[in-house]
Amino acid sequence: MHNEYITINCIIDKRDKLTLLKYTHIDITKISKVLKPIVIDLMEQYYKHVKDFHNINKDYKKYKKIKLSVEEQLKDMEFIKEKFIEYFSKPGFKTKEDLFTYLFAFQISEIYFNEYIYNVLIEALKEDFDKDFWNKYKINEHELGGLSFPDVFILKNPKDNMSIGQADHNFKNSVIIINDSLDNRLNNNDRITNKLNLIKDFNVVLKNYYCEDFAIFNMPYQDSINDLVDNIKVSRDFEKSKQLIKRK
Repeated sequence: MHNEYITINCIIDKRDKLTLLKYTHIDITKISKVLKPIVIDLMEQYYKHVKDFHNINKDYKKYKKIKLSVEEQLKDMEFIKEKFIEYFSKPGFKTKEDLFTYLFAFQISEIYFNEYIYNVLIEALKEDFDKDFWNKYKINEHELGGLSFPDVFILKNPKDNMSIGQADHNFKNSVIIINDSLDNRLNNNDRITNKLNLIKDFNVVLKNYYCEDFAIFNMPYQDSINDLVDNIKVSRDFEKSKQLIKRK
C-alpha cells in the first residue's frame, strides 16, 4: 500500500487516477533497481527548477498570492521523494502503477516522464555507437526529432495550474546509472549486448503519443526505442567480418 497522503492529497487530476488503473498489472520489476536512481535524479532536477523559481520570485507582490501554495508543493515533493525511495528500496514485485503513483503525485506528467527517459536512453545508446555507425545504417530514421519538454507546472488545482517554463535537464547521471548497472566483468561485445537488452526493457514504462490531425506531433516513444535497438542489433551483425565465419 502507498502512503494515503500521497494517493489522496497529491494526485488531484482524475485523468491521472484513471491512468493508474490501467497500469495496475504492468510489471516493471525487472528494471526497477536501475529505474529507481534515474527517477530520483529526475525528481531532484524537477524540484530544483521549482525551488529556484520560488526563490527568485518569493519577494514579488504578485507572487505572494501563490507563495504558500508553492511552498506546500515543495514540502510535498520532499515527502514524495522520500516515500518513493522507501517503497522502491523494498524487494518484490513493482508495477507501472507504483511508479506513476509517485510521478503524478510529484506533479510530473506522463509525457514529461516519457520525454526524459527517452532522452536518457538515446544518450546511452549514442555513447557506444558513433555518428559513422549511426549514419551508415541510417539509425536516425528511427529516432524521434523535434523533442521538446512540456512546461513545469505548479499549484495543486489541475484547473488552475501555472506554467513556470521548461527545466534544464542533465542526462549524464542517468546514463552513468545505466552503465554502472551492467556487469563490468564481461567483454565489451557482451556488455553492449546487455546494454541494448536493458534499454529495450525500458519500453515498458514508455508510451506512444499519436496526433490524428498533425503527424508531425506524433511521439511514439515506445516504438522508437524498440526500432532503434532492433536496428542497432541487426546493424552490428553486418559489422562482423564475414571472412571469419566458416561452414561447419
